[in-house]
Amino acid sequence: MNATDYAAPRKSAQQRAATWVSAGTLDPSVLAHVRLLEGLSPAQITWLLSQAEYAVMEPGDRGFDDGTPADHLFLLIDGQVQFQIESDGVLLYAGDMSGGEAGGVLPYSRMTHHTGTAVALVRSQILRIHRDCFAEMNVQAPELVRRLVGIMSDRVREATRLQQQREKMMALGKLSAGLAHELNNPAAAIRSSTKELLERLSLMPERVIRLGRHNVSEEQLMSLTSLPQILAAQSNPKLKALERSRLEDAITDWLDDRGIASGWKMAETFVDAGFTPACLDDIAARTPTDAIADVLCWVEGHTAIFNLVHEVSSAADRISGLVTSIKSYSHMDRASNKQPTDVHEGIDTTLTMLGHKLRKKSIQVEKKFAENLPAISALPGELNQVWTNLIDNAIDAMPAEGGVLRVETAPSGSALLVTITDNGGGIPAELQGRIFEPFFTTKPVGEGTGLGLDIVHRIVTRQHQGYIEVDSSPGCTRFLVTLPVGQLAAPALA
Repeated sequence: MNATDYAAPRKSAQQRAATWVSAGTLDPSVLAHVRLLEGLSPAQITWLLSQAEYAVMEPGDRGFDDGTPADHLFLLIDGQVQFQIESDGVLLYAGDMSGGEAGGVLPYSRMTHHTGTAVALVRSQILRIHRDCFAEMNVQAPELVRRLVGIMSDRVREATRLQQQREKMMALGKLSAGLAHELNNPAAAIRSSTKELLERLSLMPERVIRLGRHNVSEEQLMSLTSLPQILAAQSNPKLKALERSRLEDAITDWLDDRGIASGWKMAETFVDAGFTPACLDDIAARTPTDAIADVLCWVEGHTAIFNLVHEVSSAADRISGLVTSIKSYSHMDRASNKQPTDVHEGIDTTLTMLGHKLRKKSIQVEKKFAENLPAISALPGELNQVWTNLIDNAIDAMPAEGGVLRVETAPSGSALLVTITDNGGGIPAELQGRIFEPFFTTKPVGEGTGLGLDIVHRIVTRQHQGYIEVDSSPGCTRFLVTLPVGQLAAPALA
């Protein structure tokens, strides 16, 4: 049975705990077909039964409960038992065990508590042996212990694989959320701009007719038409809020003084395009007095359309840039073997992918990249995982306001050095020696798997023959990644 075969039921009050009795009087022949016990002598089987307890579980009976001490090895003689995890009153599938298989705590295992509930799916016979018997089992049935240790090794490998998959899915989820947020802004801008653009275009025929009544010459029309492009090409400094407000007020007053209706609406368009009262004076000086209102209405409409098209183009460029960044980040179009890699490009695309999280906490990013830094022979997609984990951890460690992320690169002999520093709370000195251990995490339960820095360490040291160090104190945590420059290194290890 697998997850797709299992319809998660509500927790039933009818489930009962298994009733355990001594297995010493059990007929040894009942174990004859159990694959795990094949080859054991009658004396070993007899000893095993003398130490075990036995239960017959009906469908729905529980072998053990979530959170209870893991003190027993379970050997399923026949039947099928499913492992379930409860979430919000719903039982979720977490695995199963069929006849002849073992579960629970195994010899040399460090498991202390069960992380789920074992429920019989069909009528099942099961033995359980207390962990206190393991030492004697190693004497009485050493082959059985070796088989159980093999099962435990397989279980650890599978758990590690699942945790690594979860770590990657968590990272993918964070990047996907950030990318969705980044794409939403320009997409919303395009929707808004195109809607207003259609409204503006619908007004232009009437304005053109009104403009035509004043016999505006072709030369004047061409001059007015090119004005927005000329102003856009000029290097106009970005106005501060107070400066912009004052300019809008000045243009509004200019329009009101000449009896032009809705001057405050037109002022916003003119300021966006770089107009000043002096520009309007120049237009007015070349326009008959009775035509000024219609001419400026047409200029404002044409300018607004020009501005909106520019906004749509900028938003589309932003989306294109994000797509380019994600392709560069994932290296979808490149070979999977080592290749010349620009470390700066990888860091920049990673910062782009995490831009939403950086802005959400108002984190200031300071980059100090060395000039003419050589490309290195690397797996660019793997290195991007390094930068993602280190920067994402730094973001999580920094305060809600006032965070500073510093990323620096520098040559270091025949290698290059990448330093990522944050001003978060730091890593306690007693934990710094353990942060690269698999499954070790300082984050709250559910927020980290403890594999992020293990993956970083493996990619840097095993796949790129570099090394990584950490130096941390309150207010300053610094990760230093050293990567060799030169010939292609040894093939990447799995």
